[in-house]
Amino acid sequence: SLTVLSLAIAVGCSAFALWIVCKDELPWRRLLSGALLMGAGIAAMHYLGMAAMRMAPGIVYDAKWFALSIVIAVAASGAALWITYRLRHDGPRVAFSRP
Repeated sequence: SLTVLSLAIAVGCSAFALWIVCKDELPWRRLLSGALLMGAGIAAMHYLGMAAMRMAPGIVYDAKWFALSIVIAVAASGAALWITYRLRHDGPRVAFSRP
């Protein structure tokens, strides 16, 4: 059940964050909130998935590495959302010709 929950959280957060960048404008505040949401979804997916694993000995997390992983997830999400927005609105358009 934790694995399914982690998947649902990741898909839901990512879908909402990608919906944010589909808007006509992307102010910094919206980009930051989308990055935070998507990064939180990635972190939740990862750590809930890890919690679902039954292992002996159990997993012990270092607070610094844990925090750094969340910062990286948020930063990477922000970059991905920005790139997605720029390609969607300023990128070249691909047109497929009929044979």
